[in-house]
Amino acid sequence: MQWRARFGLNFALISAIIIGWFTQTDSGDGIAIDLILAFCNISFLIFIILLFWCAGRTCLKRDKTTRKHVLLTLAMGASAIALSQHFFINVNSIQYLLFYAVAASPIVLAVSIMGMSLSMGLCRQQMLFKVLYPVLGLAVLGGTAYPVWLSYQTQDEDQYRVRAKVRPGPYRIAKYAYGSGTEQHDPAYAAPDWTSRSIDLMSLLPREDEAKMHRRNQFLGYSLRDFPLNAQVWEPQNRTSPAPLVAIVHGDHFMQTSSEKGYDYLGRYLASLGYMVISIDANGLNWSADGNFWWGEIGARAWLILAHLKLWRTWTADPDHPMYQRVDLDNIALIGHSRGGEAIVLANQINREQTFAGFEHLTIEPAYGIQALVALAPVDSVFVDAPNLTDVNYLVMQGGHDGELPVNGGVHQYQRVHFTRDNPKRRVKVSIFDYRANHGQFNQRWSGHETVAPLSWFYHRQSVLPAKQQQALARVVVGYFLHRVLSPTEKKLALFQQPKKFAQLISDDQLLIQYQDNRSYVIEDFESEEAQAHYNTVEINPETYKAHHDKNDGLIMRAGHDVNIPLPNISTKKTTLMFSSVCLKTEAVLSLSVTLTDKNQNKQTQNLPSDAFCRQQVASIFNNPIIGGLVQNIPEPQYQSHALALSDFITADQSIDLLSLTTLTLRLEGSAETTMIVDDILYLP
Repeated sequence: MQWRARFGLNFALISAIIIGWFTQTDSGDGIAIDLILAFCNISFLIFIILLFWCAGRTCLKRDKTTRKHVLLTLAMGASAIALSQHFFINVNSIQYLLFYAVAASPIVLAVSIMGMSLSMGLCRQQMLFKVLYPVLGLAVLGGTAYPVWLSYQTQDEDQYRVRAKVRPGPYRIAKYAYGSGTEQHDPAYAAPDWTSRSIDLMSLLPREDEAKMHRRNQFLGYSLRDFPLNAQVWEPQNRTSPAPLVAIVHGDHFMQTSSEKGYDYLGRYLASLGYMVISIDANGLNWSADGNFWWGEIGARAWLILAHLKLWRTWTADPDHPMYQRVDLDNIALIGHSRGGEAIVLANQINREQTFAGFEHLTIEPAYGIQALVALAPVDSVFVDAPNLTDVNYLVMQGGHDGELPVNGGVHQYQRVHFTRDNPKRRVKVSIFDYRANHGQFNQRWSGHETVAPLSWFYHRQSVLPAKQQQALARVVVGYFLHRVLSPTEKKLALFQQPKKFAQLISDDQLLIQYQDNRSYVIEDFESEEAQAHYNTVEINPETYKAHHDKNDGLIMRAGHDVNIPLPNISTKKTTLMFSSVCLKTEAVLSLSVTLTDKNQNKQTQNLPSDAFCRQQVASIFNNPIIGGLVQNIPEPQYQSHALALSDFITADQSIDLLSLTTLTLRLEGSAETTMIVDDILYLP
């Protein structure tokens, strides 16, 4: 009976591997699929122990039953190693199956040989052999079920709700797809509504192993030399005038996942507001065991964006095309998620400068009217070192529970957005840090667990905003932003100029908002040598950004000390005083007093309670009983902008001349260890 029991267990484990092998891992598969995959991955660890065991028994006993047992276990180990490839490439043919089986054989053989010497002593203990399988079985089942169950303990949908109503706009929506027709896996691109073309991206990518690239091309159905221009399209059907064009580009994920389809929630909403929205298929540049470009593909991703804009320039000028004169190419917004967030910055730079290092061999089209960039949980300074942006509207949204990025890259790009004050058009930059948002949930097809297995099983989903709420927040914020910066008639951005009010209006969650525009008059940003010599300043950038010479200095304030800052004259009393702050000791802060003094030494003070300017900072995204303090992901402190209308300083019992202010005095009240950092003090007309 012993060999039958072994056979049954091996058969069950192999079956689990095969089921997991051919199972998709896209977002939305559910807890049942995750349990299967977790079972297979934990089994893989157990298989190594079994291989050691069986290799040792082969040395001591050469009967027929043992040989069968060894063969079954070796096959199981080969399948387990091949299973690891499931996360990198979807096995969809006999060719792939045979390749991975052959590739895994030397590994299994090497493990078996090493296991012989380690397990010979254990094989003599028959009682241990009888106990081993039940113990391993319980370990697999328990180790599978508990972390997966724990990771699915999410917040109630109603606990953190987007307060602003996400109502569709007045336009009817039509959805299309265009492509070159070379796509093998997606019928929408194999038989598209409109036929596009292909472009050569090979010169923009780092060299990869030719055998791997061949297998990659076989899966995709095309090579990097004939990369198709595929995209999803959402059209506002009943719009009579040319619509602003919004192009979305996704970041890096599994190559076999149709990542561009994960922004349907955003594309439909923006189209209902009157925008022509496209979501670009860049999956051929994404992660795979068969060729991975290790961040080097961001330049190709940027060039792909510009190639799609060129395509639309052709279509909107072609009387025979359905999109003839349907798009306003002087009014374009680019939206990038993850690596797409840096790609849109690079695309804007190439478009603006009409040249770029590494792109000299390419023909750059005349500039398009890119007016706005929207970055969702973007990477930064990966492909280009600390890129600067000038006179372009910029919005970044970042989550405090991002398990993919250790720092808030978007806020560093926010700091490198600069404006010319004489620009007749309003240019703004906005940074929104959502405490409970994460990385993947901006895309409906990406997993909400963040990171990779097995670490993803310990991701603290109970602290994360539900996916529907995070996507609703993105619709509200991005829609509001684009409606104001792409509108033919300039609209006020009053809500962004009142960060605390805006945060309270749209969400129950904790939002930290920063805002500046080209009409802002910067009083002090503490970046100059003179300011750093006069004030007690500190740089709070993480080490990765210090290496990029990307400075971000702020004023250190300690409890009980006054900080006096000279103020310039203003021409209107309808002016707002803004500053950004972050508290490093939130539990000890009592209040912040803001005092204005005029030339006649008249003073007026406003006292801000701690909950008005000190907000909770993220401690760890892995916060559960299993992994607890072992894995920490503590991000940099996040600033919050504050707006104080100068007219609010005027009271009936005491006057102050707002047009002749001389000094701003800040004073922090709290315990001795209380510390706050202040930055970007400015006037906003």
